Amino acid sequence: MVPNPSSFGPRSGSPDIYPQPGPARVLREEEFSSVSEQIASISQTERYLRAELRAKGVDIPEHVPLNLDALEDTEDGSKPPYDLGILLRLAIWGSERRMMLLSEMKSAIEKRFAWYRGQNDRWKVR
Repeated sequence: MVPNPSSFGPRSGSPDIYPQPGPARVLREEEFSSVSEQIASISQTERYLRAELRAKGVDIPEHVPLNLDALEDTEDGSKPPYDLGILLRLAIWGSERRMMLLSEMKSAIEKRFAWYRGQNDRWKVR
């Protein structure tokens, strides 16, 4: 049985997984301070992430955006010298929503690094 798409989402009372943005509007003053706090929080998180990466021997300059493209791939297609935790953090931080499904993380890492594509299935979660 194929579910009826109209039975999902906000009209059915079930939560929408990816809510759609509402119409553009001018922020009230109290909302603006909330947005400013969120921006400050993002900045603090980025500083923390950079410090954590530096502690693991990965120094990404401040002017370089934090994402998988900030890391160098090996020229010969061998395994990159970065642990999987670093790759996952940068994949997530570099994503538009700053959250990803496991399949999206896998795809982003495979797209960026040749070693993870093709025959190297050992690294994948089963």
